[in-house]
Amino acid sequence: MGFSRKRLRSGKWHYTAYYKDLKGAERSAGTFTEPVKPSETSGYLRTLW
Repeated sequence: MGFSRKRLRSGKWHYTAYYKDLKGAERSAGTFTEPVKPSETSGYLRTLW
């Protein structure tokens, strides 16, 4: 399961996605500038698992 953090950088909000790997370490899954609606990622996430 992943989560994101909202950060202010260069005067704009950025969102960084994170997940925990099998060893429990927090890993970054990328950065984006606009929040993604859960309905837009649900199909994509299903293909990963």
